Amino acid sequence: MKRVILLLFATSTFACYAQQDGTSSSEGFNTFRYNPASYGALEKFSANVQGRLLYVGLSGSRRLLAANVGGKFRSLQTSSNRTGIFLGTNFQFDDYDDLSYLQWNIDIGYSLGFGNSALRFAVSPGLFRLGFTTYIIDPYYPYNSGYQTKYDMQVGMMYTWKTFYAGFSINHLTAPRMDSLGFQIVRQYYSQFGYKIPIGEYYVYPMLSLNATQGGFSYQSINYFVYKKELFSVGVGYRAGGTIIFGAVGQLKGFRLGYYYDLDTSPLSKYNKGSHEMRLTYFIPYDN
Repeated sequence: MKRVILLLFATSTFACYAQQDGTSSSEGFNTFRYNPASYGALEKFSANVQGRLLYVGLSGSRRLLAANVGGKFRSLQTSSNRTGIFLGTNFQFDDYDDLSYLQWNIDIGYSLGFGNSALRFAVSPGLFRLGFTTYIIDPYYPYNSGYQTKYDMQVGMMYTWKTFYAGFSINHLTAPRMDSLGFQIVRQYYSQFGYKIPIGEYYVYPMLSLNATQGGFSYQSINYFVYKKELFSVGVGYRAGGTIIFGAVGQLKGFRLGYYYDLDTSPLSKYNKGSHEMRLTYFIPYDN
């Protein structure tokens, strides 16, 4: 029974059309996985490693591994601290037990700075590899199991003002077709918003992430964290569909370590025992 429930999770997003990229509870902490224009936005440089285990308690839980590195480098800067070229690269691996995808992109962008603000644009060409090893839908599914790799593209833009950010990006712009597997990867539309609000020695950091597909609005993710002197924060958030997010983040000398737990409150919660996520970041802040 648990395995059947897991397949319902998987096929709801990948049957015929791969409808949704994997979610991230730490989304909002730079650098964002889904917007190539975020490199160097709030921090001059950052490198991230993220691991996520979903649907704990079900046979063959979903596993996600992501890593990215990039930023704006001093040798590429002009007279403005926030104007110039930024570069990055992003790797993601998502495994559903019998179905998996691998994505790798190179991010290239330009930031136009004016005062405490900056407007950023980026393109991100890359490769997308999708595959499954068994017939998920039924034994007579007319396509072969195996793997197929196609060219893919992301584009993004982001506006920053002091500690405020607002971004928009499109993933899978080319909507690659995996003809031998009977799948098409549909476009994903993302918006990101956040503002670190100082309150004495503390900060309130509301963050909002929205996602939609060609078929309509898909889900939203809201993370709400409270900082204490930039050293430690705790947070609570909500993802549409009945998921409550808890998070704790520690920061020291350029390193940031976070742990997040997703609590499922939907009718499937008796099968799904939640999700765990850890994220390690090394970052270099701007001087001003």
